[in-house]
Amino acid sequence: MYVFFVLLVFEGAIRKWFLPALSTEVYLLKYVILFAAFIIFLSSYLSNIKQVTCMTTTEILIWFVWGGIFMAFYFGSEFSIISLAGAMYYLAPLPVLMMFPIIVRSLENLSRLVVIYLSVAIGVCLLGFVQYSSPPDSALNLYVNGNVGDVATFGEDVLGVSRVRITGTFSYISSYTTYLQFMIPLAWASLLNSTRKRNQLISATALAFLLANITMTGSRAPFIFSVAGSVPFLISGLSRVAGQKVSRFNLVVLVVIGLGGAGYLATGALAGLEDRNEGAGDASSRVSGAFLTPFNTFRDIEPLGEGLGSTAYNVALATNEQDRVSQSFDEVAHDRIGIETGYIGYLYVLFVKAFCTFSSVSLYLRAKSLPAKRWLLVSLMYQVTTLWSIPVHAAVGFIEYLVCLALNAWLRENVINDRRYGS
Repeated sequence: MYVFFVLLVFEGAIRKWFLPALSTEVYLLKYVILFAAFIIFLSSYLSNIKQVTCMTTTEILIWFVWGGIFMAFYFGSEFSIISLAGAMYYLAPLPVLMMFPIIVRSLENLSRLVVIYLSVAIGVCLLGFVQYSSPPDSALNLYVNGNVGDVATFGEDVLGVSRVRITGTFSYISSYTTYLQFMIPLAWASLLNSTRKRNQLISATALAFLLANITMTGSRAPFIFSVAGSVPFLISGLSRVAGQKVSRFNLVVLVVIGLGGAGYLATGALAGLEDRNEGAGDASSRVSGAFLTPFNTFRDIEPLGEGLGSTAYNVALATNEQDRVSQSFDEVAHDRIGIETGYIGYLYVLFVKAFCTFSSVSLYLRAKSLPAKRWLLVSLMYQVTTLWSIPVHAAVGFIEYLVCLALNAWLRENVINDRRYGS
């Protein structure tokens, strides 16, 4: 599992700069590793799978039906590379949901693992700063496809040179923004829950860098969600220091955040983001599209959908299967899941989304342990980044979504239902 999560972060870098000729193989490697780990997991824990995964019978049933539905869609369609890729989106990451609780073990170990992951994030963000300062035709700013002309830009520096929308160690902008949206609340929770000064410093530095990087991606919605999602953590942080004297180290932490914020503003990325928003002229349509996605999707989809992978344009281009791509899909108005799977698949995903969201809210309200509430807040803040659905088609996003659900399950069984933590 550890190797899988490391590869998840560095897969794009390997595909872009080290093994571009083996791009597809490197992409699939993380799933091969995950599947191998899952086989070992089943051989070791099959007899007490419910206890190990911390999942309730209802949750196990929900995800079992999920697997059955999307396997039925796959085997019920004509075989093609694009349909196989489509099925992988829905099914390949599911073992994360069952195995992640094993590596948590305790709140202390969870904090330690998060600090390690944040330390890695600091390095990734430093690369993002270099990318932002580099010209669009720099090798650092290439996407996996290797085409310089495809590199997206926004805003300009003082010399009038366009600024790139950074990707860090990831393959594309969307993958990186998804990663940042997950890491920002994780950094907040780590900062507020940490008692060791070293961990607080790492968390504060990572938080400042992550906020700066998400601005440099030029992605409007992720930036807004990340800023809005920081508010509950700020409130929680204020409750921590209310009525207490601020220690010397807390002052250092605040200075680090302040310097990070100052550097964040000095990059000019916010101005570039504003220019991009004004230049695109589609803000209102994107906002309305986000809130009305289910209604637009149900209005336009075919009853049984157009097939798994039918909205995967990049896969279609790579496999020369453009004839299998949906002609009705509109990324602003529609949910890809609905276009691909029709009424049955889309209704079920909406049901799972609602169930997971309400379960997370219920857990948060039940929790008495403040550290547990902050970890649960990470899950809640990440889940609302996709208002209506589950980010199945964002490989990184779906994996992180499942991590959040697995973390919820572990916290429920080991903290919230444990009287030692006052619940």
